Amino acid sequence: MIVLHSGQVSKLGRRWQKGRPIPNDVRLKIIEMAAEGYGVADISNELKITKECVRSIIEVRIAVFTVTILLLYDTKFSRQ
Repeated sequence: MIVLHSGQVSKLGRRWQKGRPIPNDVRLKIIEMAAEGYGVADISNELKITKECVRSIIEVRIAVFTVTILLLYDTKFSRQ
């Protein structure tokens, strides 16, 4: 028996391996779709990733963006 792909297949039909992160191109696609107004369920179904994973990636990106804005704001106005 020859196994072509290692890992498992999720309920949504996507191959995954335990402990392996979602590829960056897929993460960017999640962020792009969220910015275009797609809902978590729509993104999940389109990319075959769980809703929990999609939600987590969006939350992290929002947190990073917020911190970045706050740091830029603080740097800009602390010099005055």
